Amino acid sequence: MGLWGRKVSDLGFAEFMSILEAKADQRGKKVIKIDRFDPSSQTCSVCGHRQRITLSERRFVCLSCDSVMDRDHNAARNIKSWGINSGLESVRRSKSASLA
Repeated sequence: MGLWGRKVSDLGFAEFMSILEAKADQRGKKVIKIDRFDPSSQTCSVCGHRQRITLSERRFVCLSCDSVMDRDHNAARNIKSWGINSGLESVRRSKSASLA
């Protein structure tokens, strides 16, 4: 287990997230959380089609657009996209609230 993995298990996840958010804030960044139940590995990161795949399937093969990629790579692309969209939405909400 790497240094960060050991630190996470020693601290507990909530405390780790607090430290991560503080470090991000120091650097002018923001940590965006997505729902842990979002189907990141079951949604095509290319076309958005959702399909069930088992945990043992390591490749995501989209039945809609025929794209093929590693399951984890597909999930990472979805998480990044959802995080970016979530962050942009929160910026839009805060701007509209300050204009009201």
